[in-house]
Amino acid sequence: MFITDRLRDAKVISASVQTDRLGVLQQMGVVPLDVGRRPEPAPDAAE
Repeated sequence: MFITDRLRDAKVISASVQTDRLGVLQQMGVVPLDVGRRPEPAPDAAE
């Protein structure tokens, strides 16, 4: 989780929170671990 605050004159003027929902769901086993990964390149046909 990332929390970002913007300050002005020692006061918070905006705040945002970003969470890794995909990672949490993968750790829980709800979503497969390979979701969101780039596919591996296909082997060369010349072999």
